[in-house]
Amino acid sequence: MNGATCTTADFVFFDELVHTPMWANCSSVPKATLLSIVPEDYDSAMKLCASDNCTSFVNSLSHLWPKCAHDEENGELIPSFNEIFSCTPSPRDEPCAMVDIFKMKKLTETTPIWTNCSKYLGLAVDATFATIGPDRLEDAAVPSGYCVSPCPAYILYVLKHVMPPCTFQHPVVNPTPLYSLCPSTRPPSSAMGRALGSSTLTVMMAALLV
Repeated sequence: MNGATCTTADFVFFDELVHTPMWANCSSVPKATLLSIVPEDYDSAMKLCASDNCTSFVNSLSHLWPKCAHDEENGELIPSFNEIFSCTPSPRDEPCAMVDIFKMKKLTETTPIWTNCSKYLGLAVDATFATIGPDRLEDAAVPSGYCVSPCPAYILYVLKHVMPPCTFQHPVVNPTPLYSLCPSTRPPSSAMGRALGSSTLTVMMAALLV
């Protein structure tokens, strides 16, 4: 049942599934399995999505993915098939697909900071969103006047207009720390469709945006 706690049998089946031998036209590596093709970074994600043979292999197993969602013993959520393998971007406010998640990581590392914000914070001209994203606000001491500087507007602009419009539970795309620090930036509750929480994913996804 969707959302149910996974049983021992579910985990045994899941282990067998991720060790399904890969099609030969997808990989020439001996004994390669489904687990071998789990993307580890943006480039490997794009390589998977560019291969018709590999995406066909992955999609042939999608209907077998466990429907349970929670590992009660370890307190972990089991990622959906889309979170691990999907090359199709998710619609607005739906859980992010794999291709969305890696795009987010790429964007945090490459999206430049507005000049008026970087000057205010005294940052290098090549500083990116990863330097001042909302996850950094929880630990960093911000200078006086931060909330009326261009930086909050920059962060909210990136979250709304640059990042994929899907939902991903990770601090780097969670505006809550900014709302707490600068209450005037908080939108009306009806407009907070993308407000994100924190959660734990399995080891396959835990380090994606670190």
